[in-house]
Amino acid sequence: MLALFGWAHLWRYYPATGAAVCLLGVTGTLVGALVTTRYGRRWRAFVAAAGLVALDDLLSHALGLWTPLDWLWTTYLLGLLA
Repeated sequence: MLALFGWAHLWRYYPATGAAVCLLGVTGTLVGALVTTRYGRRWRAFVAAAGLVALDDLLSHALGLWTPLDWLWTTYLLGLLA
């Protein structure tokens, strides 16, 4: 929820603050998925995978870094949509 708040409400008006809040939210999600034992392994793995995809997207848009999912998107998936 913190990452969503940073993206939806802060990023447009305060890009650096919005990116930092998003990074905190995604990092918190990843740490929570790794340290919790309340849920089963399947759900923890799903949350960790979704968190890694969100982290990849965040690094790409906030810092302008090239990421593997960007390559996958531009090489294969974008052509399927066009």
